[in-house]
Amino acid sequence: MNTPALHPFTGHYLLHYPYPAAAGENPQMLAELLERIGRSCAAAGVTLVGHIKAFATQPGGGYLTASVTSAKAPAQVDASALQTCEQLEVYLVVLVYGLDAEHLVRIVTQTWQEMAGEGLLLAAWQLPARHLTHASEEQFK
Repeated sequence: MNTPALHPFTGHYLLHYPYPAAAGENPQMLAELLERIGRSCAAAGVTLVGHIKAFATQPGGGYLTASVTSAKAPAQVDASALQTCEQLEVYLVVLVYGLDAEHLVRIVTQTWQEMAGEGLLLAAWQLPARHLTHASEEQFK
């Protein structure tokens, strides 16, 4: 049996909104991001979505977790202590089977660019990778 290759993608981003985003807009934006990545991966030939996950923090201490396990299912989002904000720090993990790493990078980059072009966000800058603490990893699950 030939098993499709797993090429995990991880990214660390600083997202800026074009305006102060209300607390309720943050979960919607994160869900939209993951769902779009999932649909793009499926359209590109992914044979299995393992997980597409995000952990996002607000400057004031609020945070969100989001997960997609199927390109056809809506994202599951949990949030705590959200407030109006102009930026989010986002950690993104994409685990899918059947796409190479370069293709995943293109999909994620294109998704951020599309959302910016639609005015859903102002910009998303990739930050240097850094390890999450154990407490953050627990929140990320």
